[in-house]
Amino acid sequence: GDFNAKHPSWDQTSIPNSAGAHLVNVLLDFGLTQLVKSPTRFSPDGRTGSVIDLFVISHPTTGTSVDVSAPVSDHCYVNVSLETSVSCPPRTRSPLLVPDFNR
Repeated sequence: GDFNAKHPSWDQTSIPNSAGAHLVNVLLDFGLTQLVKSPTRFSPDGRTGSVIDLFVISHPTTGTSVDVSAPVSDHCYVNVSLETSVSCPPRTRSPLLVPDFNR
């Protein structure tokens, strides 16, 4: 999302703002990882970019990829692909209850 949080943890060229400092603490406290590393917003002249559109995840996997496209406004489109697997407990079937109308 568009956090407007600036911090060198995800943007080496940025000076941290209060939102960025707070978000870094939240990420550390909850063991979360921010995935976007490329600039997602550019100045009107297109010269400087910043990483302010972030994607936070609790369990990064090897199949996770982040692609940042060309700007569609003053922000870029961020596409995140996650490779997931879900394990479900085996289904147990309840006995079928059929009413006995002959009683």
